[in-house]
Amino acid sequence: MDKTLLWLWLSLHMKQGTHVYHYLLDEFGSIEAIYDCEDNDVKGLPWLYDNQKKKILDKNLDRAKEVLRWCNKAGVKIVTLDDEDYPETLRDLNDRPGLLYYVGKLPDFSKELCIGVVGTREMTVYGEKSAFEIGYGLTKGGAIVVSGGALGIDCTAQKGAIVAGGTTVAILGSGIDVLYPPQNKDLLIKIMETGAVITEYPPFTPPNRYNFPVRNRLISGISKGVVVVEGDRNSGAMITADKTRVQQRYLFSVPGPIGVFQSTGTNELIRTGAKPVTCALDILEEYLDLYEDKIQITPSKEKPDLKLLNDFSKQENNPIKSFLEAIGFKQKTKRKKIIESENKEVKQEKNIIDADLDALGADETAKKIYNYMERNKKYNADSLDELGLKTSEIVSSFTMLEIYGVVKSLPGGFFEKI
Repeated sequence: MDKTLLWLWLSLHMKQGTHVYHYLLDEFGSIEAIYDCEDNDVKGLPWLYDNQKKKILDKNLDRAKEVLRWCNKAGVKIVTLDDEDYPETLRDLNDRPGLLYYVGKLPDFSKELCIGVVGTREMTVYGEKSAFEIGYGLTKGGAIVVSGGALGIDCTAQKGAIVAGGTTVAILGSGIDVLYPPQNKDLLIKIMETGAVITEYPPFTPPNRYNFPVRNRLISGISKGVVVVEGDRNSGAMITADKTRVQQRYLFSVPGPIGVFQSTGTNELIRTGAKPVTCALDILEEYLDLYEDKIQITPSKEKPDLKLLNDFSKQENNPIKSFLEAIGFKQKTKRKKIIESENKEVKQEKNIIDADLDALGADETAKKIYNYMERNKKYNADSLDELGLKTSEIVSSFTMLEIYGVVKSLPGGFFEKI
């Protein structure tokens, strides 16, 4: 039987971030043996929960076949633990994923120097400049930048890598077809064209907030080291930093001004042992002995033109057409200027018409929240108390509405109707 299909079957039954793949392979030796196991084989295993045992004994492959068909049609590739191109840097992790979905071209992780660059979404001007220059310098110096494609530091470092003419890898906390955040769709498509976008989450998985801490272990796990550019003590970047230490990778941190909130976490990392860095060369010099044939010292010292920060996404040749068609992607276009005041008023009037959420496939909760919201007002979960919804429902609906493009996220966890 097709091994990829069997890995799909198992991964669709198990939560992401689990240690179960590690234990199951130690116990049974192969994915085929895991699939063939019977009740007597699993009932005595103390590290399996009852619901996991039940799922392993469910041999129905219909959902796995459906996902495989969709991936084949969309041009989404799947790499499993049985494949040679599975990232070697992940194989030693006890919580390694059984498979990865990706679009683009995977680097040879066993030979390339991959460096994770992470940080806060609410970056300062100092953080933006640092992330862009470090992403650029690492790429010019022969490394591959790995990040999460998120707003702020993540995407800025990856823009630097693209402007430098190199490849970069983005690891999502959602399905491969759910390009999140929506504001970075063009960037993620560009990454697919020049590098790879990867996820362990199956197609159609929304970007629930619980997914991202789980995802972060893969950013550090794939990388030989991680640099935190900017972040407070409670930011998601600190989770990645913790994983980096547990996984025994190099941890780097960009020092920030004393008293600036976004630098409280990075300065704390330095205090507790992370290497302070101010440029890409500070990072690359730690790997000279291992990657002397890859690292280029002189190019790594080049400084990028900061004017190119937001001029990276021109798409001329598109090698991932089938994927874009499968997810219904439409490239952003510049709006034509409307000179006549009468036409401008018509345009503004059209802009305030509510979106057709039924056509977008929104659920009742999302529609309820959207219809409650007024334009030019900020909302968070606390603002919607009178709707009688759970906080988790509100957060999830905000995320989906953002994906639909009908609300936009604001600093501080607020959202605004578009």
